[in-house]
Amino acid sequence: MKIFKWDNPFIKYVVVAFVLAFFYFLFANEAKGLELEAGAGVTVGDLSGTQLATELTILTDNGKWEASVGHLETDWNDISYLGAARIVRVLERGETPFLFLGAAYAKSSGPEVFLSTRWNFLLGAGVEYKKFRAEYKHISNAGTSLPNRGLNFILLNWRF
Repeated sequence: MKIFKWDNPFIKYVVVAFVLAFFYFLFANEAKGLELEAGAGVTVGDLSGTQLATELTILTDNGKWEASVGHLETDWNDISYLGAARIVRVLERGETPFLFLGAAYAKSSGPEVFLSTRWNFLLGAGVEYKKFRAEYKHISNAGTSLPNRGLNFILLNWRF
């Protein structure tokens, strides 16, 4: 009997907590503020499914960074990802549109049809209003390996 199984939800949440704690301690000395968000979303495009995600936004003197962990349950297979991205504000006000660009490590439970590599690019756009955040994310390898269909999804997050 295996005690550690990746498909066990408790194990996933423990791993997410450790990853977010790692990013917190990595940036704790230069962090001016931290924001924790949880959200749910749906995939768009060729792949249909749902997603749960947790994001930690770190505010530093060098700007805003995001560490994200997500799990997609799709009609094809399940995909888990860990990403880090730099958030760029389009305007300088509090509730504004934003863009982000970064990297993501993604692991699929089945054949790698949508992501042919585990290391990928993460990009997207979104808007924040008070404690809510809506964003569109795209994960793909940018054509470095084929097939390169990528993942597209829309997330709605709530900030704690």
